[in-house]
Amino acid sequence: MRILRNFLGLFLLTAFNFSCVDENESNADFVDTISEPTNISALVSITQDNTGLVTIIPTGEGVVTFNVDYGDGSDISGSINPGNST
Repeated sequence: MRILRNFLGLFLLTAFNFSCVDENESNADFVDTISEPTNISALVSITQDNTGLVTIIPTGEGVVTFNVDYGDGSDISGSINPGNST
């Protein structure tokens, strides 16, 4: 009887926790109102000392992060914030 009472108490506690969900948390309609990024550009600086060092600084408005593909078959860079360099 004690096991049944403990199981029922645990079940009710779990049901209570999952029933307390704010309806706005599961609503993803805000995604439709997000505008696309604008003024996307990249400043590319090449060193003149024949080392082959290239610095890329991506910028843009409404951008959270950039992933830079170098185009040479190497791995894509990690997430870069606008204004930071790779």
